[in-house]
Amino acid sequence: MDELPRIVEADMREEFKIFCGEVVRFGNRCKDPQWHNLERYFEKISKELTPRDQLKKEAEIVLQQLMILVQYTAELYEELHALDRLEQNYHQKRLEDEISSSAQNGCLLVDIH
Repeated sequence: MDELPRIVEADMREEFKIFCGEVVRFGNRCKDPQWHNLERYFEKISKELTPRDQLKKEAEIVLQQLMILVQYTAELYEELHALDRLEQNYHQKRLEDEISSSAQNGCLLVDIH
């Protein structure tokens, strides 16, 4: 559980790094010199640390939401499995009833799926 927030944090940092690189690249290609050398600005921002407590709280909230979704998904799969069993039982009972009805009428027809 402790590793998941670290993985998410690393992934988000990598995505932000890629995004910043693209912004810097486009800024350096602009004719207006105010957009040149944006890498210095992004370096300054990256050195300012976001409070770890805030990051931890946000990660915990997201993790709780994910755990709830996992629980709902597991319950859904259990219900789908139960529905599948009920459908199989229904079809088996229906087949047995058809065989029994046909046997009583004197002709035996078997429906093979």
